[in-house]
Amino acid sequence: MELIEYKNVSIRYEKGKPVISNVSFGLEKGSITAFLGPNGSGKTTLMSALNRLVTPFEGEIFVDGISIKDIPLKKLAAKIATVPQFSSPSFGYSVYNMILWGRAPYISYTPKSEDYRIVDETIERLKIERLKDKPFTEISGGEKQLVLIARAMAQKTPIVLMDEPTTYLDIKNQIKILNIVKEINASDGVTFAVTLHDPNHALYIADNVVMVSNGSAVKGKTADMMTEENIRKLYDVKSSFADIGGIRYMAVDYRD
Repeated sequence: MELIEYKNVSIRYEKGKPVISNVSFGLEKGSITAFLGPNGSGKTTLMSALNRLVTPFEGEIFVDGISIKDIPLKKLAAKIATVPQFSSPSFGYSVYNMILWGRAPYISYTPKSEDYRIVDETIERLKIERLKDKPFTEISGGEKQLVLIARAMAQKTPIVLMDEPTTYLDIKNQIKILNIVKEINASDGVTFAVTLHDPNHALYIADNVVMVSNGSAVKGKTADMMTEENIRKLYDVKSSFADIGGIRYMAVDYRD
């Protein structure tokens, strides 16, 4: 069952050449979909159109069969949470309050006991109790990413968008973030759309891959999409694949 559907979507900036041209595909409920493509290909733009940060000039995007342009923003925020690549608040909000922001779609005036309960449970689930009283501006990059994921989890949405969640993180924290995504997807059935730079991360977590380049977007099962030919077309590099310990890996040829 497709929870999200792109129909003939085209996106451009300032009336220039389209970044995305007439793409159509769907994302299945409960799946993890990785958006792959070179820098500037439009993968983040395509994903960001889901939460109306950008607006297609042609075509429509549907969630649960309803066009997102017909969904009020507050109701859309109860359906889709976003983990941005960067978040730099002007003030030194505590980690606890940053996570509490995730409850905003459900708060009319002040948070209720239910909101605090969900935040407390989320902090415990991600094992970040040690951070909750610290200013968000004073924690490490990996810790910030965990907090942003916690905020999205506290939002309790069926869909989570993540924009390059492993960028600037060391290998240990990259693995931690990827495993958290897999765990939340498996236990809660959350549908994830994730932009990634590293194809190996897509091989590890994604059910499906959307390859974005030259204004087009092609979606398919990860096993079918991740081939030497497709990687060459997408990134203009040579690659090879191998299965090690039950996990599929991609290696690139660093020689010109």
